Amino acid sequence: MSSSAFVTRDDGSVVIYQDAADRLDYGIDHAGLLRNGDTIKLSTWSAVGGVVISDEGVAGSVVVAMLEGTNGTVRNHVTTEAGRKRVTTFCVEPPPTCA
Repeated sequence: MSSSAFVTRDDGSVVIYQDAADRLDYGIDHAGLLRNGDTIKLSTWSAVGGVVISDEGVAGSVVVAMLEGTNGTVRNHVTTEAGRKRVTTFCVEPPPTCA
């Protein structure tokens, strides 16, 4: 996954654009959260709206999940072995249409 898939809007919210028929994997790199050899202990994903999450995983500092559908909000909750916690929230929307 390229970090360019995540777009920060003018209001500060984060969005990814995908078609309703897409089933794509996305990753979030939590390297900045991990200090002094800390590792990710737990990563959980949740979604509301028209997004379905599957195939979750952790690869070093990166948490990944397969997302299918659109028009929803996705949250990733990460807990490290040292007890640090981070919640990342982003929207999944259909691609903008051409005028």
